[in-house]
Amino acid sequence: SGLIFLIFSFALSICLRTLFSTLSGIVFYDLQFIPSLAYQLAYILPSSAAVLVLLIILYKPLLTIEKIFR
Repeated sequence: SGLIFLIFSFALSICLRTLFSTLSGIVFYDLQFIPSLAYQLAYILPSSAAVLVLLIILYKPLLTIEKIFR
C-alpha cells in the first residue's frame, strides 16, 4: 500500500539523516560517537514524530488532490 511505502521511506530517510548528522558531528566538531548521536537524536526524534503524524493525517487529502490534477 502507498501509506506503508510512505512510512518506510520516511523511516529510512530519518535513519540516514541521523547517521550522517552524527558523522558530521564526529568529523567537524570532534565529538565522540555517543555524544554526537545523543545530540542529533535530541532534536531529530521530536521533529520526526511531528512530521510523521502530519504525513499520516495529510495522506488521504493529498491522494484526493492528486486524483483531481491527474
